[in-house]
Amino acid sequence: MKTDETNWVRNPQAPPRQTGAPGLEQLRAVGPRDPGEQEADAFELWRAQRRAASAAGEGGGRGGRQAQDAYARAGRRRDEAVEPPARDRVAIHGLDVESLPAPAVRALDEMGEEIAHLNEALAAAAARIDRLEETIEHDSLTGLLDRAGLLHEIAHVQSLDAREGARSTIALIDLTPAPEVRRRFGRPAMERLLRETADALRTASEPGEALAHLGEGEFAIILPGRFAEAAETRLRTLLSAALAEPFRVESARFDLDASVGLAAATPRDPQEGEAAPDPEAVLAAADRDLRSG
Repeated sequence: MKTDETNWVRNPQAPPRQTGAPGLEQLRAVGPRDPGEQEADAFELWRAQRRAASAAGEGGGRGGRQAQDAYARAGRRRDEAVEPPARDRVAIHGLDVESLPAPAVRALDEMGEEIAHLNEALAAAAARIDRLEETIEHDSLTGLLDRAGLLHEIAHVQSLDAREGARSTIALIDLTPAPEVRRRFGRPAMERLLRETADALRTASEPGEALAHLGEGEFAIILPGRFAEAAETRLRTLLSAALAEPFRVESARFDLDASVGLAAATPRDPQEGEAAPDPEAVLAAADRDLRSG
């Protein structure tokens, strides 16, 4: 969960991405249209007009009525900025399309089909980029941040602390039963334990608390704006909820507990201008605290 500069929330829900080429029902948006959008509306209107005329010339019927309805809908979607001149003649890039020779009209129609296919390809590529972005700096087993992602989050929370005059804490969590589960039941059982623990930590976490999986049974969490006793209290609450249920494999039962190590992400007084420690140094300090306990 990546922290945001204003409300600590990572990746606020983005508006749904449009997939595929826009249909006629998507041509008009509320508010003014820029020149490029006006040209696109005019071009789509012209194509709808041609489909309606072609279908009507073939004897009407259901297909003809649908095409004519589509043309009517496209016409209604034009705002005042793109109202065509009299006789509903459509102008694209200043050209009166209906006055063009037949080869040019066919070329425009073919270009429209190519643009529609290109829009679909671009939408598919954008969806693939979204999927790839989800895998960057994330642990493939648990879906939590990996080490690189955690280091970036530490640097980010340090910049927020410096701006707000706050102090945050990094906690390492070493899940005690993980090695024993692997020794007795193999890696698949241990991986199931780690996935279930990651899900439980995610459920128990609050917005802005970035979670990471660093290795076999070692997790980390950033507690933004919490320091010293406040951080310890929050961590106890989180672990009590996340590790409440025992882990069962075959006939064995493992009560879940963990060792923890804490380290400050920011200097003693961020407002005094003291430089924040390197994120790697913050993790090292938390690890020393974990091993000393």
